[in-house]
Amino acid sequence: MGARYPVRRVQPDTLNYDTRHLGRRGVLSLNIVSSMPQLAEIRAEAPKLAATAEFDAGARYADHEKDDKVAGYGLVGLVAAGAGLLVAKKAGLVALILLFAKKGIALIAIGGVAVANWARRLIGKKPVKSPAWLEGQRADDELPPPGPTVT
Repeated sequence: MGARYPVRRVQPDTLNYDTRHLGRRGVLSLNIVSSMPQLAEIRAEAPKLAATAEFDAGARYADHEKDDKVAGYGLVGLVAAGAGLLVAKKAGLVALILLFAKKGIALIAIGGVAVANWARRLIGKKPVKSPAWLEGQRADDELPPPGPTVT
């Protein structure tokens, strides 16, 4: 499948702090990677970092119009995706899905090879059928004379 590298356990655990900012046409995601002992410091500084990020005029979520479907659906999609991923992480579903996806890909590949072989047999060379006058004769039997026959 691919190269596998051993995972070296790093102490302390890594912190991946993510903040999202909704714009009129998309989401800006700011990620802060640090170590767990710095969580309190990151929580204090993250709002300052987030305040430095801005969307251009007309692209801010505050600029949405009443009939602007992109902004309305964007917020619902963002909340639903974030909640769904959080539940999946807590339940360990992401690892489970990856495990089954790996096996599923192998099964699909095996099925593809089987279908290719079946198609090759179906479309490929067919055995040559013996002429009717050869059927039922042994090799040492007399063969008809070459050329046209007159009856």
